[in-house]
Amino acid sequence: MGFKEDADFARFVSMGAVGTAAVARNLRDQHGHAPIELERYAMANKVWQTKVKRLRLPDLACVRCGRRVESRAKSKLGIILSHSDTPGREWHAGGMRPDDWYAFLKADLSVFPAHAGSPTYFTTGALTASVGGAKRSAPKAASEGSEVTLTWPAWVPGRSGWFRGVDDEGRIVCEWEDGRTTRYWQWRNWPEPRYTYLDPGDSILGEESIVAGVVAAASELGCPGELWDLASDLGAPDAVDRYAAIKAVGATNRVDLAPRLARTTEHPEEDWRVRVEAYGSLARLQPEAWTDQLQELAADPEGAAEQHMEAVFVLSEIPTEEAATALATVASNRDLAVEVRSASAWGLGQGAALPSPPAAHHRRRRSLLSRFTRSLRSRTSPTTSPPRSSVGWRNRMNDGLRSLHSSCSDIGRWLHCSMQPTRTPKHGSGHFARWATSRPRSCGFSPGIG
Repeated sequence: MGFKEDADFARFVSMGAVGTAAVARNLRDQHGHAPIELERYAMANKVWQTKVKRLRLPDLACVRCGRRVESRAKSKLGIILSHSDTPGREWHAGGMRPDDWYAFLKADLSVFPAHAGSPTYFTTGALTASVGGAKRSAPKAASEGSEVTLTWPAWVPGRSGWFRGVDDEGRIVCEWEDGRTTRYWQWRNWPEPRYTYLDPGDSILGEESIVAGVVAAASELGCPGELWDLASDLGAPDAVDRYAAIKAVGATNRVDLAPRLARTTEHPEEDWRVRVEAYGSLARLQPEAWTDQLQELAADPEGAAEQHMEAVFVLSEIPTEEAATALATVASNRDLAVEVRSASAWGLGQGAALPSPPAAHHRRRRSLLSRFTRSLRSRTSPTTSPPRSSVGWRNRMNDGLRSLHSSCSDIGRWLHCSMQPTRTPKHGSGHFARWATSRPRSCGFSPGIG
């Protein structure tokens, strides 16, 4: 397996997160879909050392109609996809059906906040029908997995203006903001059929609008409504279909399908990733009955590291007090790997539980704090330097606790300071105890890219 340079990898992951979030907003706000992340953390750029080998999945799925969407954000916009001849790594692999959509858009990470343009959608079927006209690059370096790039002919103008149509000689006519008019004839060298993606009079945004190409654009982008038969897909032969349906059952609060999910968790031949997702949806639907099961998966001494991490990630997405308590318990378990504990703390900071009434905030804060402080005090005193051997543990935990610092500053500040060799809270544990029993304050948990 090839590996990209750290800086390139971080940039690509961030660009993908920004693009997928923009596509989700577009689908929801402009076309009436109800998209959820199908690929876990498709809208986040957090990377962990423990690699979870997940099913290859599209980025998004609409829980109403079942449409799956793969986002492709580029710094230089085009109809471009990575491809490998390795079975299962082809450009079209990963659960994309003929009528599902690929969304192409420009992303700019040089500004803050990062900017993403409007997506242009193409079906898998349309891309497949025109793949013969795509240009295949030389293989990338082994450090990048020896993939090739497929580039379908398309025109993205570098300046803004208006699309005026196609003239009698087959040239694309555009009027620019400076008043000049251009007739783009080069597209006549592309293979047929050729398409324009704008109507006469539509605006062109420089570097953000695909004006023409050889792939038929997706039509009827609006959500057609409640068409997804979740009950049927729960029994589908394909693991991706089952996984998608299980995740949608939890997202749509289909309590009537909970018994089907329970049977999935008991199926010995089911893919472990599908079973963990079934536990996650059950914990959403019936938190008091099923959250402990996820907590046990996260702490199972016989489980693999990737199972522990995936269970923690699933818990981090569940908006219940039970999930927050489970994460606090996992984070305080000294027998678990440091990264699992750090991920649990990070999950709390990302917003495992929705905001609660003030009184509930107060009780929850005291409960979580007591778990963390018992764990930390067993490792090192807040008023002394940790032993040298604990530096690696401290560094990894700091990564998760910084999320707590940003979302619930008092908790995070005390915990962060308590793990430094030369820094401690100003008033030590006494000040911390007074804070824990002071009047409730909102922690302001909110999910986001992190």
